[in-house]
Amino acid sequence: MTWQPIETAPKDVWVLVSWKGGLPEPYENGPWDYGMKDVPPPPAMTALWRPSEYCDDGGNWRSYSEDGGFYGEIPNPTHWMPLPEPPRE
Repeated sequence: MTWQPIETAPKDVWVLVSWKGGLPEPYENGPWDYGMKDVPPPPAMTALWRPSEYCDDGGNWRSYSEDGGFYGEIPNPTHWMPLPEPPRE
């Protein structure tokens, strides 16, 4: 698996997204809003495309929490790759 331009990402499956130079600042959503400011943001995040019919900006990449809620928009990712297969054992 190699990083590919975000423009080629499928918009119907979970993918791993990343940014040239790391996560843009400020990233105001996610665990960094909950007292974890001393923990650096990850170099990549799992994301799902949120179509325009669910938002006002023509669609965006979103990160989700384990309970199904949004962590928020992932600002301007530049690259993506498929998620790896989970462990078999």
